[in-house]
Amino acid sequence: FDPFRLPCRRSGGLRGSLDGFASPAVEWGVRYANEAAESGGGGGGAALGSAGAKSVGVNLWLTSRLPVPHMTLYVGVRAGRATLMADHLPRFDLGERPEHVAAFYGGEQASRWSAAQRVKGLTPFRSSDPSVRALQGPNALALHGAAADPHAVSALVAELDRHAGAWLGWV
Repeated sequence: FDPFRLPCRRSGGLRGSLDGFASPAVEWGVRYANEAAESGGGGGGAALGSAGAKSVGVNLWLTSRLPVPHMTLYVGVRAGRATLMADHLPRFDLGERPEHVAAFYGGEQASRWSAAQRVKGLTPFRSSDPSVRALQGPNALALHGAAADPHAVSALVAELDRHAGAWLGWV
């Protein structure tokens, strides 16, 4: 286990941290967190509609000895919206490896992904950045709901747990 940590940094109204590590199973892992100042903080956070915004994410790239998808997770709250983005990133060209589609993206995983798109109180969305969409897996999740709605937040937490649990079962 080889950790590294960058100290907490501030830039205008934003503050954040970055932690990373490697292990026998993880080629590289990164955990990041950031928050915007409650009242602009001199960096214009409030003017951008992000006052009080907070988020955390983790990206885990596995070593080649584990032929299962990589995992990314992001959770955050901004402008009254709670957001979850989660993905199991393909390790291979899925057009050439249909067994990986079946094992990691089809069947129960595809059914759960479809069900997540229809949860009352949650709205699915896609990145407007084509370079982000080009990297996403077939079952990439991007959902948001009202941060003040306990049902929406509970549904997002359940999806986060399901996503991470599925990945942990593969590794």
